[in-house]
Amino acid sequence: MQWEFTNCPVCNYTHVVCTHLHMVYCVIFVYGSSEVRIDQDPEVLFANQNSLVTLLCEHDNSDHYRMYWYRQIRDSVDLQLLSYSAGPKLVDIEPPFNKAEKYKVKRLEVKKATLQITKLETADTGSYFCATSRGYQAYFGAGTKLTVLDPNAKITPPAVKILGPNLAEKCKNGRVTVVCVATGFYPDHVEVFWQINGLNQIEGVATDNAARKKSTTESSYKISSRLTTTYKEWNKGSQYTCTVTFFNGTAKSKHSDSITGPQGMSLSMPLSTVY
Repeated sequence: MQWEFTNCPVCNYTHVVCTHLHMVYCVIFVYGSSEVRIDQDPEVLFANQNSLVTLLCEHDNSDHYRMYWYRQIRDSVDLQLLSYSAGPKLVDIEPPFNKAEKYKVKRLEVKKATLQITKLETADTGSYFCATSRGYQAYFGAGTKLTVLDPNAKITPPAVKILGPNLAEKCKNGRVTVVCVATGFYPDHVEVFWQINGLNQIEGVATDNAARKKSTTESSYKISSRLTTTYKEWNKGSQYTCTVTFFNGTAKSKHSDSITGPQGMSLSMPLSTVY
């Protein structure tokens, strides 16, 4: 079976062309719907190399006879079809994944399936999605994020630092941007959020889509986030806090840094007098 995606994976109404048994179908994939609820367990999973993991998918609509498993490898926008099931006990592992006994799918009932992955490698790190359908629309679960740990890397929380604004930006458009940089963490299970005087901020926040390795020779990651506000707001003496939540495979921890804006300073103040 060959699938050709014409849009980003796991988006609403992503069109797919499927060629199978000399018939062509147009399928619309939808993430999130009231028609069917799809639960995947676990949400996040750490595993060692050469071990095996089992992922569970359950849904609540017995009319959804078809079930699929996909994987999305880290740093890739493509979804790869791992398996297709037309009903209970009717499971196909799709090429090229059927060439080795690495993937096993069990589906003994309509609303439940498991995916077992053996002989894990770091290349298996990524997100694994379950989907169901009864017609032209298929519905996705939220996925399981699998991290196969590098045996040479130590689980390490991030160091967080806020960088103050460049006031040349203020002079140009009356706005300032503070930057939060988190570095040195492994693996890449982090979330970033901002607060001003203890209140969560969404507007004006731009965070990297994903953490990136610091270099090709290092295992640790970095991520940055930016909060843009007006110079008038910055000039009120408010406290800006960036918090990075890190998951180490067992528990989450929070790591923060803060910066306080000046109070009542002139728009023409030089950079050295603002802090």
